[in-house]
Amino acid sequence: MEFTGERIVPSKPELNDLEWTGERYLPFMDPMVSGVEIHYEHLHRYAFAAQFVKGKKVLDLASGEGYGSNMLSKEAESVIGIDIDEKTVKHANSKYIKNNLKFIQGSILKVPIDGEKIFDVIVCFEAIEHVKEHKKLLYEVKRLLKKDGLFIVSTPNKKVYSKDHDYHNPFHLKELHFDEFENLLKNHFTYALFFGQMVYTTSNLWNLYSKEATNCSEFVIKRDNREFYFSDSLNVIP
Repeated sequence: MEFTGERIVPSKPELNDLEWTGERYLPFMDPMVSGVEIHYEHLHRYAFAAQFVKGKKVLDLASGEGYGSNMLSKEAESVIGIDIDEKTVKHANSKYIKNNLKFIQGSILKVPIDGEKIFDVIVCFEAIEHVKEHKKLLYEVKRLLKKDGLFIVSTPNKKVYSKDHDYHNPFHLKELHFDEFENLLKNHFTYALFFGQMVYTTSNLWNLYSKEATNCSEFVIKRDNREFYFSDSLNVIP
């Protein structure tokens, strides 16, 4: 540790000192072990949320390793990440050191922040299924979110994630079918908009020598029970 006179800063933080248990996403996980899809899914969610946080006060519930809060802090006025695991919070505070970013240990069911209507944006990705008291979580969100604020939340669809594959995640305490998730949010918020997410394999062709922007053509390949084939649809993006 090195004392600067203002704050204690780790001189050589152990950036990859967390182990992947399957509970929290880690951006440095070996894709040969974890699979590539999990990286695309988690990073894409925060990239999506980053569009709405410019100049805003942001709360990231279940911030985990801290990579997502760090992404949001590049645009936001300030970001606070909350996670229940002490070691994970210490890791995040050591790895992501910024004046507008900090991580606090605490439960998303009882957020250790006093007051009401503080944050412009609250993010909660892949966490609601880790707790049973969903209404209690949403109570905390509504307590801390400004009246005109934005709540961005994601959770796996129980049918697709678990039932269709006969899979049980030991860290998930209460998964939701889509209609249950939809009703839960609509019962607590006046306006709710829903998006789906899926990882697709892509192939790209581009001019190696041209620096000028050109139109982009999208072809969709599908597969039936026998073979792959081109869809009849073609999108040209200017």
